[in-house]
Amino acid sequence: FWNGDPLRNPASFNDDQNGNGFLFYPGPEGPLPSIRVEVLRDGMEDYDYLAILQEFVTTLQAKAEVASTPETARLLTQAHALLAIDPAIVESMRTYTKDPERLQQARAQIAEMIETLQRHSP
Repeated sequence: FWNGDPLRNPASFNDDQNGNGFLFYPGPEGPLPSIRVEVLRDGMEDYDYLAILQEFVTTLQAKAEVASTPETARLLTQAHALLAIDPAIVESMRTYTKDPERLQQARAQIAEMIETLQRHSP
């Protein structure tokens, strides 16, 4: 459907579309991912991180109901803070950080907490 090379001119599909929603582009050896699809993948990975963290928190909370320790309470507090998602990172669908370092830092903190809770689990 392209009228030219979309890698050189994303508007080659239609005069006013400029890469309008393309997730993949044609490549010499098959489809090439767009930035859109890479960002979509990153968002799904972020969601997975939060889901994994929530699973560990749920397990740890159940364990804490039986036998709570100061360490368990501290870990749960930190994990809940990460699950709450700092509004400086994402406040709404339209208000979010434009600082990639801040986003990477949040991802790293969540990953570190997952690893810590994994080691802390029986």
